[in-house]
Amino acid sequence: MRRVCAIIGLLCLLGQGAWAADYRGVGNWADPNGWSDGAPPSGAVEVKIRGEETILTLNTSTDPWGAAQRLRVYEGAKLIVAEGAELLGAGWARIGAGSLGSAEQTGGLVRINNERLAIGDSAGSDGYYTIRGGTVTYSGDRGDLLVGARGGKGTFTVVGTGPIIQMGKLIVADVAGASGTVEFQLTAEGVSPIVLAGSASIDALGNEALCALVVGSAGGAPQADVVLVDLPAGAAAATAFDTVNGEPAAEGAAVTVRDRLTVYKYTLTYVGGATGNDIVLRYDSFVPPPTVVYVTDRIGADSLVGDQGWIDWLVAEGYNVDARRGYWIEPLDPNRIAELEAADLIIVSGLLDIYGFLDTTNYVADGEVAKWNSLATPLINLNAYLAAGWHWVNSGTFGTFSRPGRLLARDPNHPIFAGIALDPNGLVEILDPNAVLPTTSFIKSPEAGNGKLLASLGDSFPWIAEWAPGLEFYSGAGQFGGGWRMMFMAGNSDLLAAAGEGEFNLNEAGRQILRNVMVYLIARGQEQANAEEGDAQPPATPPQQ
Repeated sequence: MRRVCAIIGLLCLLGQGAWAADYRGVGNWADPNGWSDGAPPSGAVEVKIRGEETILTLNTSTDPWGAAQRLRVYEGAKLIVAEGAELLGAGWARIGAGSLGSAEQTGGLVRINNERLAIGDSAGSDGYYTIRGGTVTYSGDRGDLLVGARGGKGTFTVVGTGPIIQMGKLIVADVAGASGTVEFQLTAEGVSPIVLAGSASIDALGNEALCALVVGSAGGAPQADVVLVDLPAGAAAATAFDTVNGEPAAEGAAVTVRDRLTVYKYTLTYVGGATGNDIVLRYDSFVPPPTVVYVTDRIGADSLVGDQGWIDWLVAEGYNVDARRGYWIEPLDPNRIAELEAADLIIVSGLLDIYGFLDTTNYVADGEVAKWNSLATPLINLNAYLAAGWHWVNSGTFGTFSRPGRLLARDPNHPIFAGIALDPNGLVEILDPNAVLPTTSFIKSPEAGNGKLLASLGDSFPWIAEWAPGLEFYSGAGQFGGGWRMMFMAGNSDLLAAAGEGEFNLNEAGRQILRNVMVYLIARGQEQANAEEGDAQPPATPPQQ
């Protein structure tokens, strides 16, 4: 009897080794290298994809598995399911099993055979599954999609409308201590829903588990209702998510989706869709990106660098950019003033024939300076010479530096320096040393008059300064700002017709400051507009931070 038991025990031990195939390394499923048995696994063995450096790509067909077989991706490994893949019939696929594991599907087919796909399975798990294309489905009577299973932490992310997800049930956090996140990244066309043949059990344990819904943008969002989870008639979702984008996710919760600077607003409902029981975002409203009018004399087609880099950057940041050449805008007539006042922000380039923007010239009639200064739209001036010509600063002396030094933050706590790593002396480099012409012209003046000096080059050259609406720029200037004004010296030069003149010459720190400046001014401009609509007086001094 003991001999028989011993033989059976030995067979069991041999069977444990024979019925599993491990993969470690970086490669393709069909390649024998990396597999513990020296060959891709058959459908009769458990597959273990493991190890922190492991990335395994599947773009071919696997042998069909039986329902009892398992696939595990863990110990930091990643599985990529690409176009041409057929992962056939894994009875129990576990992405993140007792440790970190992830899968990214860009195409192909993943089919669960009468079992479950578990993302973050068992305590200590941290599982991630992102699907951008291809199909996840099941065969047989059972096809559960578990996100945060058996006390694990899991995240299932659907990106855009390319994927197809058709499962039996959706279960988010199935036992106490589990944490499940279902994420949808929208495009302008919407997002693929999780289509279920059965039920959805979301946070059935209440406070004993955590269930989050995340909705973001992978490039736009639709101005229409969006179905997230499509349930059959009569199969309402059990309970609800705890949070949506970090806020309470009860019926009727507001959901805001941002695509860079564009804002889409929805209402979350668990009783939406054609059958009245789907999880849906009901479209509410759309806030377009801010409009920036960029005034210049040279755009793109010129033989020199010109201002195109500035315009391209603004577009990439998400702004609606209306680039205007100087001759369009000279002189300011009522129609052009109306267009400028309709914008959210004006940026005046360093590449301008400034005499068209001044008084008593051969180009325009008197009063042009006052017209520009009286605009209520916030304005950033990159042009040192216009800052003097518009009487923002009381100086006509300039300094041009081929390699300016570092910017000195005079008010490090101002919002424009948010996220900027200043050195202990308040200095930071903001110009790109690799620019064709990182030359920048500065006004030689130790102060900003009645405005607020925010940054300088040394002690004598203002770099960034602001003026609140209603201020005389300096005592005796005779000119007052109708809206918020910011002087920001960059991209300009007094080297006429020089290669690189006007180039977008900011490094990443400089770009972050400019981002902050734009957000700050647009918000201040909106505050001013709201105050004027309410008959309140806009501020007459720059706010103290």
